[in-house]
Amino acid sequence: MKQYFTTAFWITFFGSATLAPSGYIALFIISFTESCCFIIMPDVLLPFIAFGKTLEMVVLITLWTSFASVVGACFGYLIGKKGGQPLLHKFFSREKTDKVETLFQKYDMWAIGIAAFTPIPYKVFTISAGVFNLNIPRFILVSAIFRTTRYMLIAMISFYFLNKMGWTPKDVEGYLHSSDFALLTVEIAGAFIALYLIIRFISKKRKAAAQTAA
Repeated sequence: MKQYFTTAFWITFFGSATLAPSGYIALFIISFTESCCFIIMPDVLLPFIAFGKTLEMVVLITLWTSFASVVGACFGYLIGKKGGQPLLHKFFSREKTDKVETLFQKYDMWAIGIAAFTPIPYKVFTISAGVFNLNIPRFILVSAIFRTTRYMLIAMISFYFLNKMGWTPKDVEGYLHSSDFALLTVEIAGAFIALYLIIRFISKKRKAAAQTAA
């Protein structure tokens, strides 16, 4: 039973050229639970899943992974909403929860986007979102956009290096754990946030101009 809780087991499981229905079920469970309670990250498995598969299959698997992750995020939100602050402090340190609360206060929903796209533990944010009663439709939208973008980026990098550069899944996994990739995800997340802030600033300026003209 213990092997089901190790990354090595799932790397071997997903390393086959085809993905049977049981594989999709297993991937859904892993992606779902990683968003709210589990420790195995789908990111580590995607290079091995992409190995030997067509681009269409890789895209399909990635979308399935993203969908499961967002459903798991909603479950994490529900856990936080029902359990409140006591539950949050039971599973996570005060330092972590204080940091998350500060990010929510500073960036609002974009804190979820940062966590969904970068290596920051996502489950802390999904449960915290329920505790702090964030707007659920916006929570789902931001989670879907950033989670899909992250997984698609990993899948496309994996597919390219495996098929065009002759890398092995282990080589790709090593790159995904490097500081270079971590920096790339932070930069892309920052670009998303900067774009949003620019759009919001322009929108506010236009509203102010319209009110002045009226």
